Amino acid sequence: MRRSLSVLLSAGLLGACRGHMPVPLTKPFSFPMSEAGRAVRELEQRRAEYLVGPDGWMYWQAVAQYRALAGDPAGALAAWDRPGQEDKGTAPDLSDVGPEDAVALLLREAERRQAFFINEAHHVPRHRAFTRSLLAGLRERGYRYFAAEAFSATDPDLASRGAPTRQTGGYVNEPQFAELVREALRLGFVPVPYEDDTPCDPPPGDQNFCANQRDRVQAENIKARVFDRDPRAKVLVHAGFDHIRKTGRPNWKTMAGVFRSLTGIDPLTVDQVEMTERSAPAFEKAAYRAALEAFKPAGSVVLAYPDGRGWVPAEDAGAYDFVVVHPRSALAGGRPDWVFADRSATPLPRVLCPAAPCTVEAYREADSPENDPPADAFVVRDASAAHALALTPGRYRVRVVAPDGVAKGDVLVEAR
Repeated sequence: MRRSLSVLLSAGLLGACRGHMPVPLTKPFSFPMSEAGRAVRELEQRRAEYLVGPDGWMYWQAVAQYRALAGDPAGALAAWDRPGQEDKGTAPDLSDVGPEDAVALLLREAERRQAFFINEAHHVPRHRAFTRSLLAGLRERGYRYFAAEAFSATDPDLASRGAPTRQTGGYVNEPQFAELVREALRLGFVPVPYEDDTPCDPPPGDQNFCANQRDRVQAENIKARVFDRDPRAKVLVHAGFDHIRKTGRPNWKTMAGVFRSLTGIDPLTVDQVEMTERSAPAFEKAAYRAALEAFKPAGSVVLAYPDGRGWVPAEDAGAYDFVVVHPRSALAGGRPDWVFADRSATPLPRVLCPAAPCTVEAYREADSPENDPPADAFVVRDASAAHALALTPGRYRVRVVAPDGVAKGDVLVEAR
């Protein structure tokens, strides 16, 4: 199952699946951000080794996720999309539905629910930024718990500390995820880790045993850590890919479906993976291309029928309540425009990156690169172009990581 790679990454087992791939890194996935670029370089240098054998498909997923971690969302999309994966589907008839502002509609729907499940593609930081845009409205509607697949159970002080560290979880090292967690804690959400950390020993012939165990334990953990303690609670669950499906896949009972069976609570399930941009239109779903052509959304929308029901792809009927349509990114300040949706554009001093490529990282003044995830990071590919950091008001230390992995500079920048 391809999506099981996230388990390997978060456990620091990249390349170790069934022993077919060499282990390229000496540190787990929660290594300092400055080493994400080194991880990408090493993976690319050893491409031939990785693409040999039955686990070769994992290689490009690993490159995509490390590129996202290093602040290269466009490069992540390019690594994920492989020749031969172009979408050949037929566009559905969308004449009976219309676009509605995604945040406004989803918050209305969340009002009458106890559980709000939303997913992400682990190589698409934009999905984390969108979840962040929901936090304040959900908190106002009584949501108190924030459960994330990415949270590590080995960081019990996250709530009392009020900020993530490098040890909070592998994906939390990515700036958009780190900012999602910081905002949730600032608003008073209680963080809940729920990932299955129990060993799995599958019986012979049951290829889905570990996947089913994982989703069952995830659902059991959410029930035990939230609703068994607070039966009237409201929880936001941020998960990866198909785990939020209320209907599973063949021989795979997914987490949201198991959760519904265990608790009797019907979660609001919101997909971000299907209707989102890819590296090129040819890889995008036919339905996504049709929605962009028909509605030309300026921001994130959901498609809804006149009676309020959400449109979802036919193959996902019953799995999701709504599907978010994110428009294609446009460049602003050398960055995808969505990074500035709730952040100010702070010009990057060109002296910091006189030659490309380089990776720019911004840390809150009191944070350290060794212990804390950055507030922003991105890859500069054209040193002559103007670039901007996407930051909330405050003081930040900005540094640049050269292609050889050496960090240079420590410039204090104030974002207004």
